[in-house]
Amino acid sequence: MNQEAAEVLAGLLTDIRNRPENNAVDAFALAYKWKPLPPESLSMLNAKRGYAGRLAGQAVMLGSDGTNEVIAITYGKDFQPEEIRRHFDGIINLSSAGTDAAMGQRTDLYRAKDSSSGSSLGMISLTYGTAEQVKGFGTIAYFSAAAMEKNGIR
Repeated sequence: MNQEAAEVLAGLLTDIRNRPENNAVDAFALAYKWKPLPPESLSMLNAKRGYAGRLAGQAVMLGSDGTNEVIAITYGKDFQPEEIRRHFDGIINLSSAGTDAAMGQRTDLYRAKDSSSGSSLGMISLTYGTAEQVKGFGTIAYFSAAAMEKNGIR
């Protein structure tokens, strides 16, 4: 599952670079016939647009801010941050930008660069449960360089 989620995000980032005029999340959801999320699920995902589908047989939510600047993939079983990082190797170079842990969850932040060109892609965060009740739940989020700049993140 972790491999599939990492590959979906890497594919979305490739689509964004190749076709910036298209909304990558909407195009993916349409191509794979994912269902739009109801408003209460969008609130839970903190997204303006979102879809529900399956990867590797597991329920997944895919959301965005309605642009190609913020994307999140959330699932609730077997989220393994180290495995996700390994699947990005060779596609996206990640360098640690910090970690925060509180209230049964941990967020690992990474600066992301394209492996072939070395250009900055923005930031990727892995947020996952560490408390027993939420272990295995997690979110892979992408924040574009433009989104970071708009929000004063360096």
